[in-house]
Amino acid sequence: MLSTQCKIASLNVGLANSAKQSTKSRITSGAGYLFVRNGYHGTSMRDVADSVGLRASSLYRHVKSKQELLHRVLDRLMDEALEGARAALAGEESPEQCIGLLVRANICLARPSETALLQSELRNLERRYRDQIVRKQNQYRRLWVSVLQRGVEQGIFRIEDPKLAFFGIIGALNYVENWFNPSGLLSREQVAEVFSRWILRSFGVQR
Repeated sequence: MLSTQCKIASLNVGLANSAKQSTKSRITSGAGYLFVRNGYHGTSMRDVADSVGLRASSLYRHVKSKQELLHRVLDRLMDEALEGARAALAGEESPEQCIGLLVRANICLARPSETALLQSELRNLERRYRDQIVRKQNQYRRLWVSVLQRGVEQGIFRIEDPKLAFFGIIGALNYVENWFNPSGLLSREQVAEVFSRWILRSFGVQR
């Protein structure tokens, strides 16, 4: 569950603790790690089975296809993103505070590396699976846009088009995984704070 305090955990650490997870969760985590590392087409069901210590034949008792696995990974990611966003908006915080909480929840996802799969692999999902993920992406966007619109209505944010502003923000946040180094000078929480200040300044807010 996401909280206001960042919990930095790489996929490798998650896999190291996989014995504590259910078989289904272990399989989903193993597939997510491999899809990030090798790509959807570069990952076989045997690769997934090997990563969680199962025989390929045993894997099919838990999952029907690689398509289902990719859907599980992206569906779990969107559920976590939605949970974090809803938690950020559950209180009585101002629009400025909500932006900070939304940014932190996004950058501090439990498995942040998997966010890249939304750009690289969503197109590989069959239509029925892809539509389910897109619906959740739309729910996530509406949460953000509601905060942006509230800020505009209250005279706090100077934004011409809240929906367009969201697309610019989410593009920048998702790109963090292309350069973030867990061993670098800044923690995820610190990066989130920098991004929050930058976003708010771009909206005309001085902090």
